[in-house]
Amino acid sequence: RFPPVMPEELSHLRYSVDVLSIPEPAQFEELDPKVYGVIVEDESGRHRGLLLPDLQGVETARQQVDIAARKAGIAPGTPFKFSRFSVERFRESALVQQLNVRNKE
Repeated sequence: RFPPVMPEELSHLRYSVDVLSIPEPAQFEELDPKVYGVIVEDESGRHRGLLLPDLQGVETARQQVDIAARKAGIAPGTPFKFSRFSVERFRESALVQQLNVRNKE
């Protein structure tokens, strides 16, 4: 999906790690793209798409669900179910700070 990282780009990279909670079944009205990620799955269980929360340009639950369904290859109008999950996001500066604290102990 993305081009390979070149060696000269390594010093410019910033890292983050998202730890996902266990997904829980949800109704559309319970989705909030700023707070929860979403998993959509067709009735057969063969097609599943996931979208993380708080992504730039994703403002509504409808946008979030549509993107996740498209990623899953679920055709428009096909019935599917939702699950939602929360994310604990660790960014590089926080990770480095945590490591520095641990190294001082």
